[in-house]
Order: sequence, then structure tokens, then C-alpha cells
Amino acid sequence: MRVSKALAALEKRCGPAWPTSPQELIDRQQRFARLCAKARPNAQHLRNFWDAIIFDRDGYTCRYCGRDAFDFYRESNQSRTLWLVVDHTDRKRKAPGKYEFKNSVTTCWTCNTVKGPLPEGPFLKELHSLVASRLRLTSRNGS
Repeated sequence: MRVSKALAALEKRCGPAWPTSPQELIDRQQRFARLCAKARPNAQHLRNFWDAIIFDRDGYTCRYCGRDAFDFYRESNQSRTLWLVVDHTDRKRKAPGKYEFKNSVTTCWTCNTVKGPLPEGPFLKELHSLVASRLRLTSRNGS
């Protein structure tokens, strides 16, 4: 019952959502095809779409430090979030293609900046070394 009321309210506000005849369906499909032909996405639109696909695949979590955008937002009292970027695990000149799933990972801006042109393996070793060093320093100072 709730669904039918919601659909009725939506239809009242937006007009009929579904075609009422086969001809109306054909007309809508043709109108959609004409719109798609006119609206060609530019390179930035495609990059943004690619980034969204990678972020969603990785759960909006940095592959290197493990920080999650949603947890970061909650922990900061909803005042900020992580700046996520797509990183290429192998250098672009070595990779056969820029847009490959196995070569693209979600990273926070901080990790991506620190990583720079390093391949993933050496960067992860350096990151582990930094964390271990920081933990030793913290335990030594007792804070």
C-alpha cells in the first residue's frame, strides 16, 4: 500500500513514469538516443566516471594507508573528508593502458603524493618503515 501511494505521489509530481503504450516507449527511446548523440562526453567526464568506478570498487578506502573516507568524515565531526585520487600502481609509461582495473587503485592524496613515481612494492616497504619508526618513537617517549 505504501509503495502504491508513493508511486501515485511521484506520478502526480513528475508525470507518468512509465510509458502507457508501446508507441510511447518507442518515442522515449528515440528521444533518449537523440539526446545521447548530442551530448558527447569530453575527456574530463570520462576521467571522472573512471575515478567513480575505481572508488566504488575499492569502497572509498585508500589502498595504501587503509583510511576510509566515510570513517574519516565521522571522526572529524563531519567537518572534512579524505581527498581520494586514482593511482596507477605501475608507471603509466610501463603500463599497457591508462584505464586498466589491475593498474588503478584508490589512494588518498597524501599517500599518492608521498608515493610519487615509486612502484607499489618499494612504496609499501617505505610506508611500513615509516609507521614502525613512528611507533618506536611514540613508545620511547611514552606518549
